[in-house]
Amino acid sequence: MISPTPIKRVLAALLLGGATAFAQAAPDAKPRADASTSAVAHDGVFREIDLRGYGTVSGVKTDLRGGVSQLSIRCESPEKAKLLQAKYLSDLSLLPKVSESKITLGRTGQTATARQIEGQGSIVAVRRGSEVRILSAAESAALAAALAGPEWAGWEFATDTEVPMYLDRWDRWGFRAYHRTWENPPKDYKPAQAKGGYDFLSEFQFAEEMDRTGLVVFTGPNAMDTAGGLNRDVWWDWIVPQTEARGLPLGLNLKVAEGIEATWLTNRYREQMMEPMPQFGGSFFRIGTPFYGGRGTASWAAKEANQIQFDMAETMLRRFKDQPNLTTVLEPHGELKNVAHSIFVEYGSVADASYRKYLKTRYDDLRALNAAWGTAHASWDEVRVQEIASFAGWGEDAVDLTGEWKLAYEDLPPNLDTQGERLLFFTDTNWTRAIPSLGAPQEWFSSRFDDSGWASLQAPGDERSLVIPSRPGVMRRHFSVSRDWLAKHPQVWLYVWSMNLTSNDQFKAVLNDKVVDESTVRHMTPHWTAVEVSQHLKPEGNVLALRLPKGKLSYRVYLSGEEPHGYPFFEKGRNAQWYDFAMWHRWMRKESVRRGLETIRKTHPNHQVVQMAPDAYADDINDLAGRYGSNFHNTGYMAAFWADYLPSLMRGRNLPMSVEPGGPARDGKHFKTFQGLWMTEGVQGIDYFIHIGSLMWNAEIRQHLKQDLPLFRLIGKYHAPKAEVAAFYSTENIRLNGCPGFSIPTRPWAPATGAGTSAPTCATTTPATASARPPSPTATPRPTASSSTPTAPS
Repeated sequence: MISPTPIKRVLAALLLGGATAFAQAAPDAKPRADASTSAVAHDGVFREIDLRGYGTVSGVKTDLRGGVSQLSIRCESPEKAKLLQAKYLSDLSLLPKVSESKITLGRTGQTATARQIEGQGSIVAVRRGSEVRILSAAESAALAAALAGPEWAGWEFATDTEVPMYLDRWDRWGFRAYHRTWENPPKDYKPAQAKGGYDFLSEFQFAEEMDRTGLVVFTGPNAMDTAGGLNRDVWWDWIVPQTEARGLPLGLNLKVAEGIEATWLTNRYREQMMEPMPQFGGSFFRIGTPFYGGRGTASWAAKEANQIQFDMAETMLRRFKDQPNLTTVLEPHGELKNVAHSIFVEYGSVADASYRKYLKTRYDDLRALNAAWGTAHASWDEVRVQEIASFAGWGEDAVDLTGEWKLAYEDLPPNLDTQGERLLFFTDTNWTRAIPSLGAPQEWFSSRFDDSGWASLQAPGDERSLVIPSRPGVMRRHFSVSRDWLAKHPQVWLYVWSMNLTSNDQFKAVLNDKVVDESTVRHMTPHWTAVEVSQHLKPEGNVLALRLPKGKLSYRVYLSGEEPHGYPFFEKGRNAQWYDFAMWHRWMRKESVRRGLETIRKTHPNHQVVQMAPDAYADDINDLAGRYGSNFHNTGYMAAFWADYLPSLMRGRNLPMSVEPGGPARDGKHFKTFQGLWMTEGVQGIDYFIHIGSLMWNAEIRQHLKQDLPLFRLIGKYHAPKAEVAAFYSTENIRLNGCPGFSIPTRPWAPATGAGTSAPTCATTTPATASARPPSPTATPRPTASSSTPTAPS
């Protein structure tokens, strides 16, 4: 039956601003109150709400005679009413089993067009002035009778208003593909071998054939050091006219502030680039690029450098201001999940100034900060960003093992294809890969082994580690410890921040012939460890041997008399410091992303905005999404395994969800796996990465896409229902108690299996007991002893 349930669905689409019809919130650059929960009906009345592209709307639901339901929608102008009616009828017509039918209105013989829903009933959308009315009934005769009265004279039953393409991003243009100007087809692609070479325009013809599949293009600043202020127009300048001529929807991948800063910008503002913490070297950086936190990435706190990037983004966006087929814009910071490394590279004077600015929003004065932290700073200038290691045993009393290390690599299998040794260095495909090796001889770990013939390397902190192979190896360090220090510290812990990044490879630490740690380096979790070594140290002749999956030490290695703890198990002053440190990182990112959204809204107040990979900062980006009308966008794992974390958050916000794979499917079976996951995860839009040729050049994938085109047309038209249970989550809680970026310790270590060693564990939930509550986010933090779990903002 179509009444009254569909009316509720109509209201959800029209007044809540969900993916079916509207991008939510106000149509100006200023954030408005979150509208995602404001259109709640009370006795059939839906209060006024702002929707991007539609202005202010309100609704009243009533029941007419004969089993007819009516929704009256008040718009802010006749023009907006025309648009709303056109959009609703367009969306309805896109759905399966919906057809047009003529109904005769009473005895006058006047006819009107209704939409017939198979097995449910009929719907009519009529308009007069600034009002749109949607009527539904199980029987078309009842609908015709209700519309036969004289009060319906002058109402418009049809529309010739064209719906702007950006408003059809979800319902009509749910499936798109990237377009990269520089991509060439594989040699075995037959059309590429035809006389005259490959016809690049065939890609646009293919997009037309595939139900006008949209294209996503890249744009950003020209990176050359002599190209100050210039953009990469060559990436899109001939593509955009082709999409417009063919009526293909267009997405804009705006890359400005994603760790790919132009050389001319980094040269001009060297002092505003990210600065690494002492001894941090980042073992998985790519050579000669700032990506993932190398030199040349603007600090989140940089003022002038970041403002120039936002200005450049605005300049590029103005080029697309009147582009009729533009549907979405990527927020300039790109993949937010990939910035977790910057917890190690936000250091120095620029970071200090930002930190003090944030702390002044938290504390009334320096006295309040000192009381919370247990410090005695005489001026704000003394307040600086703490080193990560300082929360894990590092300090003036620690024994620094920085110095000369001996290095040897494990032999590789003779049949290993190293691709000219590309596999041994950082590449797009191996930076997280476990590189197979024949293992290290046992004698390499012996204190009596002669390593004088091995290579010498100053570590950690020597940038030459960036240009040596990233492959399994053993590093050995000979050192002494004073008798006085040992007498002062009856218990000693060895801290090793190797930061090696790999997938299920092994780390091993041997001190004076005793295995003190053997642990697995997990996927996407840079490695570090802390183990007690009190019984194995001696004043002279100590030998530490480390088996490292990537053969590098990229942050501090030291001995400490301080037992490893993590929040909330510090003493209360330290808990307050960690809370402020972690929340400052969130604050910087949110402020910068907010500015990125405001930059877009200056030129594109109504278009949908994409927020890539928001996982690590979902609390903050979710808030901004509600305020600025953006949506979450997954960049890979939702094509690898089933996941609905991000879609669930978007459903709770009444916003759509979009995805892209981390790379193209290998074959048809792989492509079907992508499709199966996406179709069940609750997504409304797909941007196929990395070039439309990935769909077109593979015969198996191309054929499947053609055969399943009706299913791909449904993307964006159906939406997973909201659950009837509530799930509480908090990325703030995870950052405090879980794994902020690089597995910061979160609770006392539990003994690992074997060898009497202990290994760090990284909890994503809070232990049952805690030594202190976290400070309140809204008041001067004064941690007090408590046996309850730490409170976490919802």
